[in-house]
Order: sequence, then C-alpha cells, then structure tokens
Amino acid sequence: MSIAGFALSRPGPVAVAGGLAAGFVLLALVGPLAAPHDPLAVDLTHRFEAPGLSHLLGTDHLGRDILSRLIAGPAPPSARSSSSSASFSRSASRSGGSPGWWAERSTPS
Repeated sequence: MSIAGFALSRPGPVAVAGGLAAGFVLLALVGPLAAPHDPLAVDLTHRFEAPGLSHLLGTDHLGRDILSRLIAGPAPPSARSSSSSASFSRSASRSGGSPGWWAERSTPS
C-alpha cells in the first residue's frame, strides 16, 4: 500500500528510537509547564499519600507530587547535556575537518 508514492511499512528500529528520543526531548522542554503540581512545593499534610485523582503517582516523604517531579526533573540535565554535546560536535568537526582539508589539498593529483 502506498500514499502519494511512499510505501507504508512498519517503522524500523531507527525510526522507533528517533521517535522515542524526540518524545523525551519534547517532554524535557515542555515538562515544567505540563506538570500538574509544583514539583518543589512541600506539603507535609499530604506525606506518603497513595496514588489518587489529586496525585496520580502519590506523594513522597515531603508531600511533593511524584508525577510532577518525574515530568519536570529531566529539563535542567538535558539542557546541559544537549548544549555540551552541541559545543563538542562543533569543535570536533572543526578540528577533524581541518586536517582532512589540508591533506586533500597537499596530495598531488
């Protein structure tokens, strides 16, 4: 079966992994905005609450919502890791590309 000339088939492992990575990045970017409660708000009256409608995954020993903490947690580390990865990629491509360009120019044809 095809749509507009593109064959429809099952997604390969690279497509599945890319989709998961994109989903995690999206969740890390909008996570703090999508959290149902403040992830750092301490409420000692709701300590160790079981999962329910107000707190879908319950609360911890300080009364903080566990779901909100799971959603908002990856944002700062993922921002740091993505910025360091981008800067490393830039510097690695520059330092690796320069010798290759010089070697190609200095090789007699």
